[in-house]
Amino acid sequence: MFIHQFFGLKVKSYSFDDVPGDYDLEFFDMSVSHDQHDMIPMIRRALDASNRASRKLNLFGSPWSPPSWLKEPVSGNQSMDGSHEPNGLKLDSRSQAAWAKYFSKWIEAYHASDIPIWGITVQNEPEFPAPWEACK
Repeated sequence: MFIHQFFGLKVKSYSFDDVPGDYDLEFFDMSVSHDQHDMIPMIRRALDASNRASRKLNLFGSPWSPPSWLKEPVSGNQSMDGSHEPNGLKLDSRSQAAWAKYFSKWIEAYHASDIPIWGITVQNEPEFPAPWEACK
């Protein structure tokens, strides 16, 4: 797994549901526990600062990759890193529905953490099959 240092934080690939075949997302981490330590507190500080400055901060979400089990394998390996071409996400309706539900659960979980999501995009750099987290 790719790990590097960014402002003293260890950054690594993660998803909120790593249970292969969990198309109903019963095991989705609604507490978004990975983000509770650093990400959510940082966003709250930014929201507080924008409120103090009487400026509205709109938060926009963009994924790098679906969980590996929702992706087509690359060289026989399902991973959040890299992307099968021409499509990284499995093209079956069950996988596509699970990915859409993943978005709605993430938004719901962030709202439960008092983080309002203003908008989303379906993919960061959608035409780039990067060697890191990606989904062309």
